[in-house]
Amino acid sequence: MCGVGIVQDGVGLGVDIQKKFLLDWKKFCPMLAPNEILRLQETPEDLQKEWFTSLWVCKESYLKAFGVGLSISP
Repeated sequence: MCGVGIVQDGVGLGVDIQKKFLLDWKKFCPMLAPNEILRLQETPEDLQKEWFTSLWVCKESYLKAFGVGLSISP
């Protein structure tokens, strides 16, 4: 991994490393859009872990970019 960024107004570049995980993704439904839930349901079970992790990492990154982290629902 390589990242390059300019620190401006206290905003820098960060990197998280996330293991693929799948607790019970249905517990995360309140934080998922209806189309995301549908996509997970339609995804073959052996690929759900990878898809859910990618989705979750994107949501978390977006919120971190705005400086709110997981203090609000993704």
